[in-house]
Amino acid sequence: MDSNELKDLGNNEFRNGNYQIAITHFTKAILQDDTNHILYSNRSAAHLSSGKGQEALDDAQKCIDLEPTWAKGYGRKGAALHMLKQYDEAISSFDEGLKLESDNSYLLSGLDLVKNEKDLLKNQPNMSMDFMQKLMQNDKVREKVQDPAFVSKMMQYQSNPLSMLQDKDMMEIFGNIMQDMNINENNDPKIMSDTDETDDECLSSEEEEDDEDNNTL
Repeated sequence: MDSNELKDLGNNEFRNGNYQIAITHFTKAILQDDTNHILYSNRSAAHLSSGKGQEALDDAQKCIDLEPTWAKGYGRKGAALHMLKQYDEAISSFDEGLKLESDNSYLLSGLDLVKNEKDLLKNQPNMSMDFMQKLMQNDKVREKVQDPAFVSKMMQYQSNPLSMLQDKDMMEIFGNIMQDMNINENNDPKIMSDTDETDDECLSSEEEEDDEDNNTL
């Protein structure tokens, strides 16, 4: 089985939420082709979704080392640094990516998320609970909580908020909620609203169309 086949297996397992199995496939692919930056990018995403920030960072840095002109690699690094609570370094990484691709929605949304969380922790430590209460009062959320799958995702995102980056549908839902609630006008914390945020955190049909080999997460 060649590296592309192993990558496809990893991508499929990632889609199914089997992150450790995905990591295993990506690792085997890397052993066959250790110069492919996409493999490190994908494995970084799987590590991130597993809550392994340092491993995600290591792979993101390797991705950048191999392909320093690929903007999404800096998004991987920024997301990993965010998970590690290294906010200033995360912001710098997203900024570096935006120098290469100024309109990359994943990078822009990731940057907003990091800045928002940094400000939240510094200035409004209790705002997150207030925000969640407002979310639960939203009509769209009340409809969604009837779906067990949605509730399960919400529980996952409470323990690992960055994993929401990989879910296109969730990003669309929360993007619409953010608009409806006029969060910016009320000085409430932001939630990323651009569905392209999933580009580097999870496979999606939109992401596959965008990436150069249709095999990146």
